[in-house]
Amino acid sequence: MSKSTIKQKTTPKRDPETRIIAAGRKLFLKHGYSGVTTDMLVREASASKATLYKYFPDKAAILVKVLEREGDTFMVAPDDLPDEREAYLDALKGFGTGLLTLLSKREIRGFEHLVITESRHIPDIAAEFYKATYDRTFENLTRLIGAGLERGWIQSKLTAEQASDALISLWASRLQDRDRFGVKPDGSESPADRVHFGLNLVFPDAYGS
Repeated sequence: MSKSTIKQKTTPKRDPETRIIAAGRKLFLKHGYSGVTTDMLVREASASKATLYKYFPDKAAILVKVLEREGDTFMVAPDDLPDEREAYLDALKGFGTGLLTLLSKREIRGFEHLVITESRHIPDIAAEFYKATYDRTFENLTRLIGAGLERGWIQSKLTAEQASDALISLWASRLQDRDRFGVKPDGSESPADRVHFGLNLVFPDAYGS
């Protein structure tokens, strides 16, 4: 077989927007928001400034998109809502497990600390961070719970908003307390265990064991 007939395997090139988001994630997690410049972003993304501004009006917009992409790993889009009860219960459990798995990553916790520190000097970025993470998570979970309550797949005296608030507090409180005092998880409780604990308290009819 001649060399001309051998097909070379090539890695598909990512579009410029995806490269910029990936560059933002890498650089923001490493240097924080204020430590990253547009020059660093375009160099890491192998793009020009003109290309960057074609997709994003400013650096803050890149940060928001990076955070939204992280949340997309566990959130349930309205069009993806299961149409059967058991699949729905699994989706709600998967939401919680995905959230705690994300929050357990050292790089994510470190970045959150950087944003909190920088918020004293850049309050607008802190607001964008909160909106793209905490607010978006709460709204997505509230919508998911509301759909389950409406269909009768779960029952609670709490409203969807109250149940969402309770679950997020139950799921994340211990992790946040450990992180605040620098205590490493002892491995006695997995994210899935913690998620089931919260669901059992808020929706015992569906998750009671």
